[in-house]
Amino acid sequence: MIKYMSHTNPCEYEVTPQRAPHISIKNMFTISLVLVPSILLGMEGESDPKRARVEDAQELNLEEKVSLCEADIKTCIGDFDLASISTLLASEEAAELSKEQREALYQMALEKEHVLLMVLDLESEGFDSQQEAQHLIDQATDEVVENKFSLINRQHKQAKKIRCVMHAAKVIKQFRFPQAHFNPRPYRESLRPSLDQVLEGLIVNEQEKISVCCFHLTLFNVAARLVEQKKEGIKIAFVTNRTQGDSAPLQAIEHLMENGIVILAPLSRSFETNHHKFFIFSSNLLNKALIWSGSYNATGHSNENPWEDVTIQDDPHMVQSYRERFKEIRLASQRVEIRDFRANRTPSDFSLRNNNVPAHLWQ
Repeated sequence: MIKYMSHTNPCEYEVTPQRAPHISIKNMFTISLVLVPSILLGMEGESDPKRARVEDAQELNLEEKVSLCEADIKTCIGDFDLASISTLLASEEAAELSKEQREALYQMALEKEHVLLMVLDLESEGFDSQQEAQHLIDQATDEVVENKFSLINRQHKQAKKIRCVMHAAKVIKQFRFPQAHFNPRPYRESLRPSLDQVLEGLIVNEQEKISVCCFHLTLFNVAARLVEQKKEGIKIAFVTNRTQGDSAPLQAIEHLMENGIVILAPLSRSFETNHHKFFIFSSNLLNKALIWSGSYNATGHSNENPWEDVTIQDDPHMVQSYRERFKEIRLASQRVEIRDFRANRTPSDFSLRNNNVPAHLWQ
């Protein structure tokens, strides 16, 4: 006899150990309605803990829901479940996580990545480089060898992605778009992250390509993040203004150039200025294409003095409009070198050299 043990979850049942019953076609059909969905959902006749917790959460107050959200994120970090983490960070409860809770979750993800990196330390295995070990993995016929390295390698890559997502979650309260951000001053300064921190959170989570069109960029931390992503295989397209100001530091732009990022500038006429400030992210948080735009320049001046704003949008039509605008500006631009910025910062004496940009850099 099948008896349901829970009114809230029809997947919980027990079979009373009596005599072997005669199961009719009708009874078999009834049982299949219970068992088949459970098996397909991976529950194998048992209740799904996550689903049960969601049902229970409906009876909780906000503080308890936030604690439950935090606990679920911790569980997903341990399980390398990036998709569920992203979904949880888009919830209303995630928006209520405190700064301390977000930092603790980030540190947990960071520690997870570091532990796997230690396990993946290939020098102890006698390899000169990770590339050499990866070659062995690719050529391996021994299942034990393949499992030893491939599984840890996959887990480390997933842990790194999770760490990047939790980095963004420290400064982006909820993964829902569109949303607006403001630099701290003049009000509620302690409650707002600086805009360059939010921008970094998006840069480290990009999976395909970042297209930058900005008036100035002088923050070295932002330039360093772009370089890191380029080294990870992310495409970086960069267009700036023909001049960077009479006294603007050039270390950030120079760092981009030294690491193989081509810098373009439009051939604008006198008194024309590329005053745009937008970043196009092709595949970012929640695997979405995102637009970062507003009054904010990634400069120390914008961080400290003016009151600036930025919006992050995921509307496909808006993304396409910005892509078309970026292409329009890029086609009207030419390559510049650091000596061009240093020689003379006035448009009349500005020179452009090495104008032939390989087409593959912009595909």
